[in-house]
Amino acid sequence: MMTVRRNKDDSLVVVLPVDEAGLLQSLPERLRGILENPDFSDRCVRRLFPAAYTDPEKETEHRRLLGDYLLESKRQCLEAFEGTLRNSEIRRRKVEIQITSEEFELWLGFINDIRILLGTELDIRDDNWSLSFDPQHPRADDLALLHYLSWLEECLLQAGAEP
Repeated sequence: MMTVRRNKDDSLVVVLPVDEAGLLQSLPERLRGILENPDFSDRCVRRLFPAAYTDPEKETEHRRLLGDYLLESKRQCLEAFEGTLRNSEIRRRKVEIQITSEEFELWLGFINDIRILLGTELDIRDDNWSLSFDPQHPRADDLALLHYLSWLEECLLQAGAEP
């Protein structure tokens, strides 16, 4: 079972089973593939980088001015997430991940991006999010992962908000 606790220095410690840590380690490659070749006609990319303007000319200018910055900010989130996992420690069949206060927002950004990616791939909408889980569905693993990441995000936010 995963636990998240806040230290006195405002860092967080995430403790989880080895297999869950392995699952988290597989996530950066999934997002990296999209960030390295962003095809803005792809609906996942459009969800990760939503349009700021409805006017096509303004949107083109916005992407010209800020596109590289937006892409780089997502890469920073990915690299911070990956780095903390790489530097984690295994103790008694559990993995301890240290997240500094500086890395906290980057972690949240990465988890949110992966959730957006999964939700888009699964075609999750407000009206079908709460449908019953079918373990036989071909994408059942991704749906379970989406729920797991939502829970992880909630645990991080709760621990981060503690006084």
